[in-house]
Amino acid sequence: MFQSYLTLKTKLVRLVLKKKWQKTYMFLQTKTGNEQAQLSDTFGLSALSIALANRAPLEIVALILEIKPSQSQVEDSSGMIPLHMACKCGASSAVISFLLEHDKGTTASAVDNKKKTPLHYSAKYLCEPFDLELCSLGSGPLPSLASGSTRKKSRSIFSASRRSAPKNNSAQRSETTDTDMSMTKDEFQDQLQTIQILLSVAPHIIFCGDAAEDTPVDIIQDCKADHFEGSKWERADIACEVMREVCTRLYREEKKHWESCRISSADSVASSKSDKNEGESVIKDEELFQSVDYSLADISVLDQDDN
Repeated sequence: MFQSYLTLKTKLVRLVLKKKWQKTYMFLQTKTGNEQAQLSDTFGLSALSIALANRAPLEIVALILEIKPSQSQVEDSSGMIPLHMACKCGASSAVISFLLEHDKGTTASAVDNKKKTPLHYSAKYLCEPFDLELCSLGSGPLPSLASGSTRKKSRSIFSASRRSAPKNNSAQRSETTDTDMSMTKDEFQDQLQTIQILLSVAPHIIFCGDAAEDTPVDIIQDCKADHFEGSKWERADIACEVMREVCTRLYREEKKHWESCRISSADSVASSKSDKNEGESVIKDEELFQSVDYSLADISVLDQDDN
């Protein structure tokens, strides 16, 4: 998607695209700003989605939602809600957490037209982060809304030794520093926390397949397969371990539940059989008693006849 598609050319949107956050915050507190915060463009992009696409601070996000709380669930023409956009564009974990709390976690499992959950986009961003500074206010591509934009080569912080290092160098791979990652350690930890937050709210989204039948785990695994070393491999490997732990926990929970149901079912069958056997035993006793009764009655009659 391109910035020229943003038909909502209000003052609020212009301030957001220029990332003038202090002026944006002050403008939102005016009557005009309040009105513009409730608008959407012809593609369904709300002021909140546009702000999240440009990684607006938490204060801006909170103020827009205070003005119009329902914006958090407004879909654009791609079926994306603001949480999708936030995860796709690398919003901070604090913003993600705020959005989830705002909707009581219900949006964590939301899917867009491509059947992608917020976790799909978060996993993709962790592997393929992009630089919002590549955005221009002209007709150039908007990475936050496009699919597959990457950082400038000149801004890459891969070290020369990392690029020329031999493959399968576990010693180097284990020493993770800021220069080993294409995002800083703090940025990576924050994005990893976003994944953990999403999984803590809706753990089963880890098994959700998109239109191409790819789960969030598949996205991470593909990243590892495409990069045998370097920061992308490192980030994917760490994220993969987090997701593996969630999958293992869910499997154990499901197994425990299945075994519990199986034992309960077996006990129920055994109890039913026991009740049935007990009932049959009572019937036999009654029949025997009646049989004995009749025999005694017959004997008594015979005694009277003899006399």
